[in-house]
Amino acid sequence: MPAEAERPGRVAIVGGGAIARFLAACIVPRGAAVTLLVRRREQCAALRAQGIVAATPSSRWRVAVDAARAGDMPPGPVFSALFVCVKSAQTAEAVAACLPLLRGDAPVISAQNGLNDQVIAGLAGANRAFGLVLSCPCESVGDTRVRCLTDAPSIACGAVADDNRGRLAAIGRLIGPPVALRGGIDLTAERWSKLALNCATGPLLALTGLTLGDLARIPAARGLVATIVAEVVATARATGVRPAPIAGLAAGDWIAGPTALADAAILRFAARNPGGRSSLAADYDRGRSSEIEDLLGVVVRRAASVGVATPVCGRLLRRFTGPAPPGAPTRIAPEDLLEQPGGVFIRGIPDGHEF
Repeated sequence: MPAEAERPGRVAIVGGGAIARFLAACIVPRGAAVTLLVRRREQCAALRAQGIVAATPSSRWRVAVDAARAGDMPPGPVFSALFVCVKSAQTAEAVAACLPLLRGDAPVISAQNGLNDQVIAGLAGANRAFGLVLSCPCESVGDTRVRCLTDAPSIACGAVADDNRGRLAAIGRLIGPPVALRGGIDLTAERWSKLALNCATGPLLALTGLTLGDLARIPAARGLVATIVAEVVATARATGVRPAPIAGLAAGDWIAGPTALADAAILRFAARNPGGRSSLAADYDRGRSSEIEDLLGVVVRRAASVGVATPVCGRLLRRFTGPAPPGAPTRIAPEDLLEQPGGVFIRGIPDGHEF
């Protein structure tokens, strides 16, 4: 009897943001009927009426989808796979609400930032838990459109349980062009690699208001990125994880912090998506709650538990979790990114200190 994901059938995506929409736009042409499980009734109605319009720099296409609120779905297992595209803090609630809607051993596939795979495994079982690590910079437009900022988006797919990798090919067949899919990864190693980049770029993009290309043109910013990556790698290693290469550079080559190798890797990474920002920056721009606690916060807490010093990550985290002034988001001007003999500094941290 084939596993559920081997039959396209009906696929659920919980979440209505950019990644949820882009995945739907890549899954529907492969033959699956997709339902987005979203929170707002207005978005439900818009998705049902208009479908999803997806675009890359060189293409544009539309797909028809269904939409519902998970709590409004009639009881009973109807979906052959579930993709999880909610913010990290919402993972447990979203997955628990969706599990009764899944058939048999339907896989539950995280397409999120952060380290949520074990949360999903605890709810659905390790044999059903899978993860996608995405290199798909996307932006939401309204309630139904999505723009991918590259013509070459890629996704790596892995299983929480090593002996369950045989199902990855079936999951991969659900996702079509323009995505290039890579399977059989060490999911934990890849998660920490992505976490390092998210921690090193997202907060700085938010605080400066710059694009990735503009940020990378500032030498002090590149030094700060390298320092943050070094702290994340040190934390991962102390917890028994050896991260996958980060921006094409072996994790061990980041440990020294700002070096010529790290500098070149950052410039190459930024050149692939110079106009990009991050979902964290988008949330900061709009005054919404962000995933900062599930990115930098996770690193700082895990580092403290194993005795690793993360001074830069810690102070950057406090910049976000301190009292927020009313009105427009506060910014750090590029000139406030300073290179000093002792390292890279940022002015304007709430406790009055500098990095």
